[in-house]
Amino acid sequence: MSQAKNGSQLYERDRERQEKHYACRIGEISRSFGRSAARVTEITDLRRIMKIIDQILAIFLLGLIGGSVPGPMLTAVFTDVLNGGFKKGFKVILRALSAETIVALAIILVVFSLNIPQLYFQIISIAGAIFLIWLAINLWRVNKVDGETKEIFSFFKIFTLTILSGAFWIFWLTVCIPKAFALRESIGGGQYIFLITFELGWLAMTLLLAFIFSKFRPLLLKKKLVSVVFKIFALLLIFFAIESLIGSGLFNKFF
Repeated sequence: MSQAKNGSQLYERDRERQEKHYACRIGEISRSFGRSAARVTEITDLRRIMKIIDQILAIFLLGLIGGSVPGPMLTAVFTDVLNGGFKKGFKVILRALSAETIVALAIILVVFSLNIPQLYFQIISIAGAIFLIWLAINLWRVNKVDGETKEIFSFFKIFTLTILSGAFWIFWLTVCIPKAFALRESIGGGQYIFLITFELGWLAMTLLLAFIFSKFRPLLLKKKLVSVVFKIFALLLIFFAIESLIGSGLFNKFF
């Protein structure tokens, strides 16, 4: 009887030890899973942050490329740099930056949600081409540089040039807007971060090109090539006007 009782007690103690052992093991496994889950969360957050950084760097690079692409705006900057030096060119750059930011912000806030017909861009391109030709005529008539004279490209002209640029609208709607909203999916307010980052890239490149061009200004003035250079700028504006007309697609309907 005594032996049976002792055997039962031993069995109970063994069972208790096993239960404690299993409980400890389960606790260790749970803590291990918890640490693993936290690690996975950290890795996921890190990947998300790296993705956002990659997107922002790509947007800044896109802005740099946008600032280096030859076009009416860069021609306007070079024109006022030649007319009054880097300081006047800098003013034109700030005007261009302000005008582009205003229009781009309007696109982000309003235009993206609308179904815009292609005819709209065709009309903008034609109006922009006419405006470029008018600017080219004014540049063609410039024969000398007077640093004290009024800037050739006022804010009104720059703003009008931006609004009437069909290429600008198409570029923002087809290239920039998708990237802006992709960034918004990664971070709150991503579309506005896109706008700021892109414009900073554009500003950096345009300032660099304007500064480099300003270093050639004394040489151009010394060689009395001002009239020739302005006429080259005028021809460039006409070229961009023709390109805008062809790009509108209306010529395909008649030719």
